[in-house]
Amino acid sequence: MVVWRPETIDARSIPAIREKVTMSRFESQKVNRTFAAVRGADNFLFTGLCFLVIVIAVPFGGVDLWARMLFATGMGVLVFAWAVVHFFSSRPLPVGISKIVWPASLFLCVCLWIALQTTPFVPINWQHPIWLQASQILDQDIPGSISINPETTLQGLISLVSAAAVFWLALQLGRSPERAGFGIRLFVVSSVFFALYGILNFLGDGSNILWMEKRFYPESVTSTFINRNSYATYAGLGLICSVALLIDRSVEPFRSGNTAFQGFVKVLEGFFTRNAIYLIATVLLFTALLLTQSRAGNASVLIGLCALLAATARAGIVRLRQTFIAVLMLAPVVGVIVSVSGSGLGARMPTVQSFDLDGRGALYAVTMDAIKDRPFLGSGFGTYREAIYPYLNDQLLTDRSWFDAHNTYLEKTLELGVPIAFALFSTILLLALSCWRGLRRRRRNQVFPAIAVGASCMIATHSLLDFSVEIPAVTVSFVFLLGIGVAQSLPSSRSKSW
Repeated sequence: MVVWRPETIDARSIPAIREKVTMSRFESQKVNRTFAAVRGADNFLFTGLCFLVIVIAVPFGGVDLWARMLFATGMGVLVFAWAVVHFFSSRPLPVGISKIVWPASLFLCVCLWIALQTTPFVPINWQHPIWLQASQILDQDIPGSISINPETTLQGLISLVSAAAVFWLALQLGRSPERAGFGIRLFVVSSVFFALYGILNFLGDGSNILWMEKRFYPESVTSTFINRNSYATYAGLGLICSVALLIDRSVEPFRSGNTAFQGFVKVLEGFFTRNAIYLIATVLLFTALLLTQSRAGNASVLIGLCALLAATARAGIVRLRQTFIAVLMLAPVVGVIVSVSGSGLGARMPTVQSFDLDGRGALYAVTMDAIKDRPFLGSGFGTYREAIYPYLNDQLLTDRSWFDAHNTYLEKTLELGVPIAFALFSTILLLALSCWRGLRRRRRNQVFPAIAVGASCMIATHSLLDFSVEIPAVTVSFVFLLGIGVAQSLPSSRSKSW
């Protein structure tokens, strides 16, 4: 080892050494200030993202065109601001595109195809037959397209891209565990407020939803949503998050080397102290879910919760003995809630006829017929109502609700064609599988990919019997949770979080 002695240093070099030390300190302070500024900007952008995801549920789940376009505008501003911050910070992406290259490629193909559906620059034999019929009736040339209604398809593309922007920002900004935890907790809190509004409105007059008359489902809790099934899915997302956080915090005593009895006592104590907020949130969301009286919604949420438990077990968050203890502790609470709030749902369970399985079966059959007529081209994204109308018989025409397929898989296959619909569904599947694999790759923060797995299973199940995932508030909430889950499913050594 070289030891520097004062006599070995030339007196003339001291000013230069001093200048280098000073510059080194100055550069270090500058880097720290830059890091703090970028981190602050990211925190601000993530808070804005959470705000948009939450507020879209206020105007009836965002189903109106003005709400969807306003949300898309807000997301455009956030993405642009994030791009500016990222460009001037000269940092690598927290999650590189190579980590999601296959889902991103499939989704890009979907967007390009939807854009092509709106253009008149396609071969005539690709255009929907309705355009030729219109030209013959009007006796003039009308430029056609693959889509029956290009304007509706373009609006659908904008909504789809804005949802993708939510996923992208959640993926990049949610790479920070602190921001991810903040986003999940904020979503749970907002879900509780929506549940409280729905319950209080149900117990009160219940004749209005916000500023509009409540014309549908007066006997059910719908919060700010029009359809009880849609709200059941939204409440289910909040319930999965609150249960996951409750589980993650409740098992901490078992991680500290306590015996089973000591862990049991501390878990019970935590229910009334540090974990009380999550227990209250779970109870309120579960109550609101039961009061929706949505059979498919409650069943799909149950499947999502089972998937959540399987995910936590795979990640090692909980073990079989801990799960058994948790079930024993929560069983009385669940029983009381079901007995008080589940009477309406229980009354509807035996009435299979009211579920109208035969009617849905007939609708699924005519939807399959429509798909067979244009299996590769589709009718245009978002045009199911226009496309299915010629196929409906008199019996189905008596119920306007059949203008939705009540099966997202069939509906999107009719609109996009078999290959592109498969690409869209595969995009979500690959991202969910990434979260499932991440449960073993990560050694901490596995609760976030576990939430994404539970939410994905719930959405996938409910989409078999309803169209809740097509409600903007449900869509953006789901992709928000999925983005955070994917971000936290990657090994820490592969990317850096700011």
